[in-house]
Amino acid sequence: MSPGSADLATALHNFREQTAKFTTYAESDGRFSLRDVPPGRYTVRAERDGFFSTGGAVATITVPEAAAPIRLSLIPGAVIGGRIRDDDGEFLANATVQAFTVTYQNGFPTLSPSVTAKTDFRGNYRLYWMPAGDYIVAANRDASTTIGARTFYPGTPQLSASTSISLKTGETVENVDFTMADARLVKVSVEVISSAPPPSIASLNLPANVQLPPNFSLPNTAQILLLSRDPNTPDSSDNPSVGTVPLGAANRGSFEFTAPPGVYDLYAVVQGGGSGKVPLDIGNQDLRVTVNVQPPLRMKGTLKVGGSVSVDYTRIRMSLQSDGKVGTSGAPVGSSLVVALPDGSFVASAPADGQYRITAVGLPAGVYVSDVFQNGSSVFDSGITVSADTPPVEVQLSSGAGTLTGIVRDAAGKARANAVVTVIPPTERRQNKVLYRVATADSGGRFTIPNIPPGNYKLFAWQAVPSGSFFSARFLERYEDKGQPVRVESGSTADVMLSPANQ
Repeated sequence: MSPGSADLATALHNFREQTAKFTTYAESDGRFSLRDVPPGRYTVRAERDGFFSTGGAVATITVPEAAAPIRLSLIPGAVIGGRIRDDDGEFLANATVQAFTVTYQNGFPTLSPSVTAKTDFRGNYRLYWMPAGDYIVAANRDASTTIGARTFYPGTPQLSASTSISLKTGETVENVDFTMADARLVKVSVEVISSAPPPSIASLNLPANVQLPPNFSLPNTAQILLLSRDPNTPDSSDNPSVGTVPLGAANRGSFEFTAPPGVYDLYAVVQGGGSGKVPLDIGNQDLRVTVNVQPPLRMKGTLKVGGSVSVDYTRIRMSLQSDGKVGTSGAPVGSSLVVALPDGSFVASAPADGQYRITAVGLPAGVYVSDVFQNGSSVFDSGITVSADTPPVEVQLSSGAGTLTGIVRDAAGKARANAVVTVIPPTERRQNKVLYRVATADSGGRFTIPNIPPGNYKLFAWQAVPSGSFFSARFLERYEDKGQPVRVESGSTADVMLSPANQ
């Protein structure tokens, strides 16, 4: 059942109505009253078919202390309606129609289902109770495993060629009609050949007092991931895994899956940390591909701290984060957290060659990563290049991180509880995700963001924003003029006032 489906909303409404201690209906002017309520602490919730709730639809009160009237608000849901035809021009009954929102993982877009409906015998569908935003509408026949690939509005099997629908609060958009494209799901046969070592029990780092059975062994498998090659085209799911391949004694295995037409990268990732990748251009013909998995790559590094600050390097943990899609959407991030030695040295591993970011966890308050050097040059913004002969890196730590505090208010001056606040680096440094910061405002709209490296930033607030969307340049460019420039000074705290960029 879709999270935004009418059936689920009705079920939740009925559950709450049956378990509520007191219920009432508002009058035509919105006023309501609950009588004979015993003393105690209560949650008051407003609900109505066709509307969805935000933080303003719920209030917590204490009886008899509550004196001021309770004010609750609901937002009317938007509706998309249309008609689906098959490729012969006939109305298509019982097709599955979905509205998707675009969410982000590490700045890369993915599709997340919002509302699902079925067409009636005349091909009509209606998608109810959606908040304002941009949606991608798609339909599929549900006919068999070989036909039924999604068709996206206005009638294309290619997600990259789809047209999104922008909804305002309470708006009804009709005539979102389209014809199912003549497309089929293609069978892809994959052979995985791995030269990476099988996973070992030693890699589990189990405590000394944990004893495993004598015949215990870890499964030697490869996870198969299918990701859109275009970084601006959403992946079809936030879980890109299409299957798991058991690798036999020869360290090889085979697997089959089906996928719609498109331009992809196919990954095979083994538990020991190695991976392989092949480009996959899917048309209407079945394909056979071979993926060669290489062992993980090792990278040596050293932590160095400037100034007189004292740092216990053994309390710091380092890891690598891929700049690409491997490392997002459920794929391995590159290396597990690695503890630095007392002299600041560490060794990390990456699943494949490419560009990576290094992150540090467990830094003392006020200490931050100020620069990263490789071959004597700064690679903090461009990223670390990992290959078979990766040069060592030096991670520079500095003290004097700054703090930003403030409050988020909407256009009416009302404090915005749970607003998302993001610190965004200047345009020329936005590829460096280590510089970003995010916080959530409290019930009074106030926020605090510590440990910000000194420098120039833009500060944004959002009423609601898909997770990680602010890493995407395409998403952020729509709101660029709504950001508030701010200068973070070393060791200082600045207080700012913000309004949501997407109010």
